Amino acid sequence: MKAQQMKRGVVITPEFTFDGRTVSLSGGFDPIALRQYLLYWDKIDWPDNNIISIGDEHPDFEFLKQAGVLERTMVRFNSFSGNAGYAMLQMQVAALEKRSSEEPGSWCLAQHSNVLASSTVGTIDSTSIEVELYSAVPVPRADVPLQDILEFKEQRSDELLQFRAVMDELYQETIRAADIPRAKLQVHAKLQQALVELNATFEETFKQRLLASLKVELNLPNIAGLAMAGGAAASTFGISIGAGAALGAVAAALKFDLAHIRKGAAIPENLRDYAYLHHVERELG
Repeated sequence: MKAQQMKRGVVITPEFTFDGRTVSLSGGFDPIALRQYLLYWDKIDWPDNNIISIGDEHPDFEFLKQAGVLERTMVRFNSFSGNAGYAMLQMQVAALEKRSSEEPGSWCLAQHSNVLASSTVGTIDSTSIEVELYSAVPVPRADVPLQDILEFKEQRSDELLQFRAVMDELYQETIRAADIPRAKLQVHAKLQQALVELNATFEETFKQRLLASLKVELNLPNIAGLAMAGGAAASTFGISIGAGAALGAVAAALKFDLAHIRKGAAIPENLRDYAYLHHVERELG
């Protein structure tokens, strides 16, 4: 019997660059990022707005809509001026807040970036715990058909759900223990095993694959106590996956650190994994 978990959704943005001050749109979506969203989340929301609507005629988006995966939350602005990139970030936060109110705990936002970019409008300063899994998460190449990914999710749902469950447990242990090293030790063996199984099954279907890093911004109401117990300095732990069957030279690291971010002002406390940042490190196969 396959494991059952609640459906998870992700609110996404087109490609952009962020230098700490200016958000510059790149004109489209990264095809690898779209495939990563499809693989690891159940639902995708690309927000739209009532002033400058962006079309979704690309074949990938048409496929995702027909498959019932892609939706577009309409964000209504009273007016708009200034940098279009910041309006995109405002849409992302507004859509996340709307989704979170409808399905608490089921939605997060994602950016193809190393640093979380946020508008000052509709957000507040916050301190978070960053959990980064470096160079270990398998991702399909840009030329993999979306239908193949859906079929893989159906056939290998147990491995995907197990990886999600272990990451959820890691976040929960971080909150419960108020001690970063202890949280790592509690879940370390499970995370290693989940990554071994996920990479092995992935290689069976997709001979060529990319390895991505995944950084998660945790929305923690008791951040002050946690920071004191865990220490302000970053803590990094190696994950010795080894050269097992079909894995090749996979080497990973799990990193915990404090970060100062801006998050949606109306985001509820029960939305634990507020934001996912991801980028591709290298190619295997």
